Amino acid sequence: MPSKIGLQKGDRVYYARAIDYDCLPLTVKNINDKLKYFTAIEISRKNHSGITFLFNFDDFNKVVFDNLYDAKEAVEIMRNMHEE
Repeated sequence: MPSKIGLQKGDRVYYARAIDYDCLPLTVKNINDKLKYFTAIEISRKNHSGITFLFNFDDFNKVVFDNLYDAKEAVEIMRNMHEE
């Protein structure tokens, strides 16, 4: 069942990171509609471990996106703001 923001466990999302101006693919692991947060994990292919990220629902479509195109667009905006 989708959450209030349309996410489901197992969905792929993209984290637009200003640290290295990159889009990190993540998999949604947990969603809490009541507290308005979700977690997503990056899986390392080398050792099958992952880093878990905690996001607020307000982060969706700001730094976390459901498609790569929008995430890359956000990264470009971040990069341009930093260069000014």
